[in-house]
Amino acid sequence: MRLLILSWLGRYNGSPLTVFDVTLLATSHLPDWQDLAAIAAFSLVIYYWAVHGTLPHQRISAAVTDMETEASVELEKSLV
Repeated sequence: MRLLILSWLGRYNGSPLTVFDVTLLATSHLPDWQDLAAIAAFSLVIYYWAVHGTLPHQRISAAVTDMETEASVELEKSLV
């Protein structure tokens, strides 16, 4: 949703987006280069949120080990 708002405030109208029969044209409220800086900042926030919101390494390793064990048991059952 925030990216949609940033796009609406920006300058670029490449192919206007239509949502629920409403065409969203850029309003050019953000001056040159500030719209790109806003998108870059928003992207960095999402990136850091994704990096810091991951599972701890131990839980990922345990999940992978469980899946490998389950897959090997299913493979052995299908071969018998």
